[in-house]
Amino acid sequence: DGALLTGLSDDDIAKLDQFEGENYKRMALDVISENRLVKTWAYQPLIALETDGIWSFDRWSKEGRTAFLARDFNKQGVRKPNEQAS
Repeated sequence: DGALLTGLSDDDIAKLDQFEGENYKRMALDVISENRLVKTWAYQPLIALETDGIWSFDRWSKEGRTAFLARDFNKQGVRKPNEQAS
């Protein structure tokens, strides 16, 4: 499950690149959407992340967004996974 965004401008993509920061890389990815193969991009961490299950945007939005913005994000992008905030 997920969302497939279309129609993004170069400026939109640049903003996403900045948000994700230097610890995540935009990588080519093929997905199946509406029974057809679509070539797209996805951001992947440069190091493996530990998880307690399948990530859910709805759960993250309700339970983790505030902590994420306070702890894991700054103007240079998302902090390296497992990096302590200073």
